[in-house]
Amino acid sequence: MRPGATARMLAVSAWMLVCSPLPAETTVPATRITSTEKPECWVDLREVPAAAYPKQARREEQQGSVVVEFTARDKWGAPKAPEVATSSGFPLLDDEALKAVRKGKARTNCPGVLFSYKIKFKINYD
Repeated sequence: MRPGATARMLAVSAWMLVCSPLPAETTVPATRITSTEKPECWVDLREVPAAAYPKQARREEQQGSVVVEFTARDKWGAPKAPEVATSSGFPLLDDEALKAVRKGKARTNCPGVLFSYKIKFKINYD
């Protein structure tokens, strides 16, 4: 990484999040996701902590996107059984994306339906 380079967190769409170091108490605004298998189904992710950009991953300039799939247990609760559906190619980034989704809350109109959430790790040089 170039001297003075920083990474920032920006919500870029309803299904993608660009992540970087933020204070531990930072959460991402609620994000509505629709199901690809059932378009009438949706889930609102709330209280999802911003995924921290692992220090080692930044030092090694690891960047990429992670797609995490999960189901919502009930109408309101923690995402159930989140798994990496598409890896970034870097275990540190994949693990951090899973941690963030596990800590969140999900509200849905279709408990048990599979949803995908994309988290993008990108270093901004400015």
